Amino acid sequence: MSPQSLLAIDGQDLEYRIVRSDGQVRWIRDHVQIHTDAHGIPIRIDGIVTDITKAKQVEEALAESERKFHAIFDQTSQFTWLLQPDGTLLEANQTALNFSGLTPSEIVGKPFWQIQWWTQSTQTENSLKNAIAQAANGEFVRYQGSVLGLQGQVITMEFSVKPLRDENGNIVLLILEGRDISDRIRAEAATNEAQHKDILLKEIHHRVKNNLQIVSGLLYLQSRYIDDESILDILCESRNRL
Repeated sequence: MSPQSLLAIDGQDLEYRIVRSDGQVRWIRDHVQIHTDAHGIPIRIDGIVTDITKAKQVEEALAESERKFHAIFDQTSQFTWLLQPDGTLLEANQTALNFSGLTPSEIVGKPFWQIQWWTQSTQTENSLKNAIAQAANGEFVRYQGSVLGLQGQVITMEFSVKPLRDENGNIVLLILEGRDISDRIRAEAATNEAQHKDILLKEIHHRVKNNLQIVSGLLYLQSRYIDDESILDILCESRNRL
């Protein structure tokens, strides 16, 4: 190597793989220090070589775990968010991001209730704050609310907020999930409206029937004071029609 090339790697940690004589592959970290003379010419190279195979295996296992986590986290149809106990957003899954049109860089690290999803009303924001506060105190919280999308669309969701504890029992993470129940709410509203109409029709039918019975009774009473057969026939026919 040229002197310039040697000086370029001075103080650096170089990581690379080697194959041992027994066929095993090992990861190596090589810390290089270049010593020079008074003119800056390299005269000695010191290197500290460390076997970092186990550390690399742990790193790769963590990366694989991260990939599997996101494969599940981002494929679910539910909206899912990870929060710090104080309500700071750590992560949002792809379903929630697609609905809002937001990117992680725009929202991660912000107070959750200040993000677009919850800005439609003060009530929406306060409901979320209360749910987060309860979960941060160890409660499992369920409630219904709504979220605001990219195009201004609003959907009704059923939310759950679950605290996650570490090995010492300290709450370190809040998992918030939201399931779209807009169709269910609309179906329930339609069912309630149909039931209301059915009750109203039954009430109208009952009242009309009672009124017809009154009219029939009045016609009968009237017929008792009439001797004209033609009029009696008309009254009788009218009662029969009722």
